[in-house]
Amino acid sequence: MITGSLLYNLVECSHRIYQDLFADAAMRDPVSKFVQLLWERGTAFEAEVIASLGISFTNLRNLSPEERERRTDYAMEQGDTLIYGGRIGAGDLLGEPDLLRKQASGYVAGDINSVVRGSKTIISGVGPDTLARFQERAQLQKGANSQPYLRKRLELPDVNTELFFDIEADPMRRDICYLHGFLERRDGDLESEKYIPFLAETPTEEQEREAFAKAFKYIRSRAPCVIYYYSKYERTWWRKLQKRYPMVASEDDVEAIFKKTTAVDLFYDVVQPSTVWPTHDHSIKTLASYLGFKWRDPSPSGADSIEWYHRWMDTGDKAVRQRILEYNEDDCRATRVLLDRIRGLRVRGDH
Repeated sequence: MITGSLLYNLVECSHRIYQDLFADAAMRDPVSKFVQLLWERGTAFEAEVIASLGISFTNLRNLSPEERERRTDYAMEQGDTLIYGGRIGAGDLLGEPDLLRKQASGYVAGDINSVVRGSKTIISGVGPDTLARFQERAQLQKGANSQPYLRKRLELPDVNTELFFDIEADPMRRDICYLHGFLERRDGDLESEKYIPFLAETPTEEQEREAFAKAFKYIRSRAPCVIYYYSKYERTWWRKLQKRYPMVASEDDVEAIFKKTTAVDLFYDVVQPSTVWPTHDHSIKTLASYLGFKWRDPSPSGADSIEWYHRWMDTGDKAVRQRILEYNEDDCRATRVLLDRIRGLRVRGDH
């Protein structure tokens, strides 16, 4: 059975899961007296917390696992207000929450020993705010007709010219940024949209520098404008290109382009901190697909586009070149689709 403890142990040490499930139990180290003491004190603490609530509850903690599961079902059928030590099985999933609390919409599971400790949690690399977002997303996924919403009001730049920016690069074999693609839109008018690519036609420093220079000049020619991109990849590569070709742009030039008043990282500045979606992740492919956008390519991915670039360089096949451009254009357009939907989201509870 898959339990919360099993998933936690998997994150902490995948080898432990294998050993727990398949290794000879005789090889297991005995539980130390100290750990046993911690367990006993934890159980005593739970009992103290429950008693301090001052309300009646159903105590199933000391029953056998099978009896706990049977009695949990019965207690929920009876509408018991608070169930301590319940056990719920569904298929190959097993939940053993400390508490099950009855609410109007059903029972809500909770732990007495919270994972939140002040400004931190017991999960490495996951803070309380991130944990809250995970919970919000899980709740949204449970609803049959759930809709995305804002966690807080947004203030996006109000500029007539919008540039939706996406690059294609090969960071391994050739270490080259070979395409800077822009979808330009004016006054929010879809009819005004046009795709403008700057492509390195050969995998040389000269062509990479020329594509970078043209893209830089293009952005400056469109000022005042706002640039929308997804995640830090574009900014990271442009900083790298600036160091390679300082004659094209200075450090201050590049930083000015990506400052928050003229550029918006939709992923880190907007989606992650301010929105909740009924999806399993926040990749541009997932969110745009959820919104009904379709890439023209049957297998759209950045990794595939690198292979296409190598194939184009090796064969000169113009069809492959066009495939790269269409994929990049679709990435830019997906960013625009996501932005437009975000602008239409409401803060939960607003009318």
